[in-house]
Amino acid sequence: MLNKSVIILFGINLYSMDILLIITILLYASVTLRNGYIQQKRLSLLE
Repeated sequence: MLNKSVIILFGINLYSMDILLIITILLYASVTLRNGYIQQKRLSLLE
């Protein structure tokens, strides 16, 4: 019984870690995309 609950808790921990990782990657991607977009606009303004 105890062993089963430990495995379930561990599984939930892994699952939430995955979600955090995905959220972090998405945030990072959106920030870098936005920065790239702003830099492109700035370059086109300079031309």
